[in-house]
Amino acid sequence: MKKMIAPILVTIIVLVFLVFYLSFMVMTANEVQSLGLRSFLILIILILISGIGAMVYILTQRLKEIREEDKDDLSKY
Repeated sequence: MKKMIAPILVTIIVLVFLVFYLSFMVMTANEVQSLGLRSFLILIILILISGIGAMVYILTQRLKEIREEDKDDLSKY
């Protein structure tokens, strides 16, 4: 159980940062008049959303690895 705390905390910290940055980009995209700049901001927003999805996926994979990990790896050698 202790091994699960660090990945969860790191993921939460990164997700809070990404959501904060994402909200800033959405607010900025709503105020921009230029089509080119707005398109660029929408691209950044899509990249941030995919980054959030990737973080959640990586966390679930890591927690799955931790649960399936052998209790005593040294006994194999």
